[in-house]
Amino acid sequence: MTQAGIIVKNIMSQAWIMIMALIVLIAFLGMLAQVFKGASGALLGTNLWVAEAVAGVLGILVVVLFGFMGLPAIVRAASVGTVGGSCGPISEVGQFAGSLIGAIGGIRMAIAVFQAVASAAVGGSGGMSTALTEMAETVFGMLLITVAAPVAAAFFGVC
Repeated sequence: MTQAGIIVKNIMSQAWIMIMALIVLIAFLGMLAQVFKGASGALLGTNLWVAEAVAGVLGILVVVLFGFMGLPAIVRAASVGTVGGSCGPISEVGQFAGSLIGAIGGIRMAIAVFQAVASAAVGGSGGMSTALTEMAETVFGMLLITVAAPVAAAFFGVC
């Protein structure tokens, strides 16, 4: 079971690295587009374009900071909430399930951050709100799982 967990963890970490590289690329291009929009707005004298560009750059920056600072902490917290103090196969299954839940939650959160950055890069708000909703769903689901795992372990008879 631990070998399967290591393989799944390696696959998920590779996927996370790829998604984060795409986030950095999209964020850079989106902020560059917003800077150009702000510069053209300043040259034309339209304050609305400048304000939209500043808000777009700040929005992209906040979402990217959340992705790089908050996401690893959430995944670590989900991985720590595994079954402890047990023996036998329930311990291995609990550790594998905790790792898998953390990895899937991390990838789902990374995809939501990617959608939010892409939406903010083009100046849309609909995709951003959907992505933020998905982030909240993932955090809530991970919290429920960390509560459910010890209850299930007690039900199955932890040593």
